[in-house]
Amino acid sequence: MSSPALETLSRRHPEWAQWLAPLRLTLVHAADPAYDAAVPASPPLATPGAPLLDGAVLTLDPRVADRHVRALLRAAAAPATLAVSLAGVARSSALDAIALLDAAVPVDSARLAALADTLGADAGALTAVAALAVMPLLQACARRWESHLVTAVGADHCPVCGAWPALAEERGLERGRRLRCGRCAADWRGEWLRCPFCATADHANLGALVPESGYQTRKAETCGVCRGYLKSVTTLTPATPTEIATLDLETVELDLAALAAGYRRPPGLGSTPAARVLALTGTRRSLRLPWRAA
Repeated sequence: MSSPALETLSRRHPEWAQWLAPLRLTLVHAADPAYDAAVPASPPLATPGAPLLDGAVLTLDPRVADRHVRALLRAAAAPATLAVSLAGVARSSALDAIALLDAAVPVDSARLAALADTLGADAGALTAVAALAVMPLLQACARRWESHLVTAVGADHCPVCGAWPALAEERGLERGRRLRCGRCAADWRGEWLRCPFCATADHANLGALVPESGYQTRKAETCGVCRGYLKSVTTLTPATPTEIATLDLETVELDLAALAAGYRRPPGLGSTPAARVLALTGTRRSLRLPWRAA
C-alpha cells in the first residue's frame, strides 16, 4: 500500500526518510485482514463514559503479531539516534509480540519497561515502537465499531481507545468541529470553545497560535488553565488514517511554537481501557475478563 500523502512528505523532507520508514510499514500492516478478524463484531458493554475498548478481548494470530512487530523493530533500528539494541530485539527469541501489544493498548509504562528490561532494550525506544505496532489493531477496532460511535458516551478522549485527540478538524463548508485520534483514527464530534483536556469553556482562557503563512487553516489551540494545546486543521473531507499521521508530522511547526510558548500535551491516555490482547488459538470462543462481573 502506498500513501501519496506520506510519499509527498518524504520528498519534501528527505532528512526524515529513516523516521518515516517505521510509520510507512505500520500503515502497510494496517491493511492486513488479520487485525479485523481479531476484533469482536460488537464492543462489550463498557462503563458509561469509558472507551468502547473497555472490557474487550482482542484475539490476534500470534504469527501475524510476531512477523509485524519484528519487521517494525528492524525498521525502527535504522536511525542512528534510536537504540541499536532494537535490531537485536528483532532477532531475539525472548520477544513476545502479543505481550508487547497487550501492554501497548493501555500504554502500560511499567509493563513496557519490564519487557524492555527482559529484552535488553531501551525502554523509551521500545515504547515508541509499541505505540506504532498497536495502531493496526486499534484502527481495526475503530473500523469494526464505527456504527457504535454515534451512541458512544465519552468526554473529550477518543471514544474507541481512550487516547487524547491528536488533531481537530474544521470540516466541510459548514466548518463542523471533529476530533481525531492519532492511534485508531476514530472521528467524533468536538465542542467549540472548550478545552478537550480540562473541559474549560471560558473563552478568556482559550486562544490560538497561528503561523504567519497559515491563514488560520492550521493553528494550535491553547488553554490557559491546563496549559494544554491541540492542533487544528481546516479540511473539506475527513482525513484518512494515513493522512492523520501525515498531518501530525506536517504541522510539527505548531508543536514547536506551542512548546516554546509553554504549552504541553497531557501525558498518557484520556481514559485507560481495561482491554486484553491475547493470542488466537484454535477456534475463536467467548472469553471473559477475570476482573469483570459475570
